[in-house]
Amino acid sequence: MDPRDSMHVVGLTCDGEMPLLRTLTGEGEIVLPGVTVTGVGEGCDLLAVDRLLGALGYDARELVTMSRYGIPDGSGGHSSIVMAPLLARRKGRRPALPGLVVHEIPVADAAGWLREQRGLGARVDPKVWVGLLLVERQFPGWARERLSASLQDLRRRRITGTAIAPGISRPRESARGA
Repeated sequence: MDPRDSMHVVGLTCDGEMPLLRTLTGEGEIVLPGVTVTGVGEGCDLLAVDRLLGALGYDARELVTMSRYGIPDGSGGHSSIVMAPLLARRKGRRPALPGLVVHEIPVADAAGWLREQRGLGARVDPKVWVGLLLVERQFPGWARERLSASLQDLRRRRITGTAIAPGISRPRESARGA
């Protein structure tokens, strides 16, 4: 990655909310959490995203690349957008971030909220709209893959006789199934 490249995150909490940031300078700008990636090496971009999310009070259990080839950012670098579909809030109080406010917006209401903020004079970074569009398109496929893998695992456990959880017995076969 070029040192001017950046990674932006569309996170999804278990409540179906996505964290967006508002800058407190000027008119206020609504942006995706993002970080400029510096250094070279495999995984340095993911470590930078992990540190960013930690600073915002979140843990990402998984990151899924949504914009594979990067979005030109006007400075000669590129921005990539990743989805964090299992974003967990860290326990304790949220860290204070100088110059930024974190808003957790329900994904279903995000477009309306963004239009409302724009009407109130805030600038909405175009990557927010792109990220929202990408997550609306890609989250269902991600969820189907996870559900399919979970069902296959459950079927495999049933065939091999492995208990689903310690101390829980398998349900009895119904008379209708015979």
